[in-house]
Amino acid sequence: MNAPRVPAGRLRIGLAVAATLLASACAAGQQAQTADEKPTMDATNADVGDMALRAIAVEAPTKISYKPGDDAPINIVLVNNGSKPDTLTSIRSSEASGWSASGSAASQNSVPVAPASRVSFGMPESKDVLQLTGVKRNLYPGESVNITFTFAKAGAVTVDVPVALTETPPEQSVPPAGPTAG
Repeated sequence: MNAPRVPAGRLRIGLAVAATLLASACAAGQQAQTADEKPTMDATNADVGDMALRAIAVEAPTKISYKPGDDAPINIVLVNNGSKPDTLTSIRSSEASGWSASGSAASQNSVPVAPASRVSFGMPESKDVLQLTGVKRNLYPGESVNITFTFAKAGAVTVDVPVALTETPPEQSVPPAGPTAG
C-alpha cells in the first residue's frame, strides 16, 4: 500500500507553519526570560496639582560617577498647566545636602513658573542650571535617586529619578604592569 504523495510546495508550507508555532511557544508563559526584564529609563515624568514635571533625569556624570561632595545637575522641564503662577520652593533628596538653581528663570532657591508656561533646565534651549548640591555618596549612571519636588501651590511629589547613562563610557586609567618574573 502506497501513501499518497504530498506536493513539495505544500510540504514546505506545512513545515514553515509548524516551525513558526513551535518557535513562538518557546517564549510563552510566566517563566520566559523576557518576563523579568526591565527597560532602562533615560528620564521620568511626574505630576502634582497643576504642575507637570517632564524629562526628569540627573545628568550623566562626566567621570565614572558623581563623588561625595559633587554637585549633580538635574535635567527637567517644569510645566504650569494652571491659570495662576506657582514656584518650585524646595528639592530634597537623602542623596544630597541641598539644591540650587541659577539662570534667567531662577534665583538661588526658588523657581517661579508662570501660568500656562514652562521652565527648562539642562535642555538644549536652556542655559539655566538646577542641581543637587553636596552629593553624599557615589552616584553611577543607571542608578535612581529619590527626589522630592515641592511647589508653593501645587504641593510636593517624590520621584524616582534616573541618573542618565553616558553617551560613551569614560576612560579609566589602568595602573602600569608590575615587574614580571623572568
